[in-house]
Amino acid sequence: MFRNFILGFWVGLPVSAAVGVYGLVMGIQAATQNITWLELMVKSFAVFAGASQIVVVEAWGSPIWLLLIATAAINLRYIMVGLTLRPILNKSPWPLRIIALWYAADENWALTLARRANNLSTGTGFLLGSGMAVLACWQLGGQIGFSIGANLPDPTSLIKAFGFDFAFPAIFLALALSFVKSSIDWLPMLVAACAAIGFSELIPEDTDFQNFYIVGGTLAGCIIAALSFADKLDKTIVEVN
Repeated sequence: MFRNFILGFWVGLPVSAAVGVYGLVMGIQAATQNITWLELMVKSFAVFAGASQIVVVEAWGSPIWLLLIATAAINLRYIMVGLTLRPILNKSPWPLRIIALWYAADENWALTLARRANNLSTGTGFLLGSGMAVLACWQLGGQIGFSIGANLPDPTSLIKAFGFDFAFPAIFLALALSFVKSSIDWLPMLVAACAAIGFSELIPEDTDFQNFYIVGGTLAGCIIAALSFADKLDKTIVEVN
C-alpha cells in the first residue's frame, strides 16, 4: 500500500505540475475577489475540484444557490468516475475509499485507470498517492498565484496577456479528447460546446447568471451523452438477442 502510494505520488508529479498552472490562475483570481489565503487553502482542501473552484471564484458574491447549481452540474462527471473506480476501491476499508474518492481528480483518475489496464495490482494506494501529488501542486500554484495577484495593480490583465485564462480549458480539453474512442463520442462534446456558446451569447453580461452558460453546456452534453449511450445499449441488446 505505502509503496503504491509513493509510486502514485511520483508518477503523478508531471501531470500535477500542469495542474499547478491553473491553480496559479485560480490564486490570482482569488486575490481580486477579496478571498483570504486561508480561505483559499481551506477551500482547496475541502472541495478539491478545479473546474468548480475556478467558477466559484469567478462568480464570488453571486447568490449561493447559483454557486451550488454550477458546482453540482460541473461535478456530475464524478458519478461516473466513482463507478469506474469501483473495481479498484472495492476491497479497501471504507475510510480509505472515502479519502481516495475525495481526492480523485480527473488527472490522477486517468493515470490510475491507464496504469491498471497494464497492471492489475494498481489500486487504492496509487490513486491516493497520485491524488496527493495533484493536491500539493494545486495548493502550491494557488498560493503562489494569490501572492502574485495581491501585489499586482491589474492581475486580470496579466492572466489574459499570458493566456493563463486558457490553461484550465486547454488541459481539460486534452483530457476529454483522450476519452474519444469513436465518432459518436464527438456528439456530446460538440453539443455541449455549441450550447455553452449559445448561452454565453444570450445571457447578459454583468449579471448573477453570466457564468450560467457553463451549466447549460454541461447539462446539454450530459443529456446527449445519456441518449447516445441508451441508443448503443439498445443496439447491443438487439444484437445479443
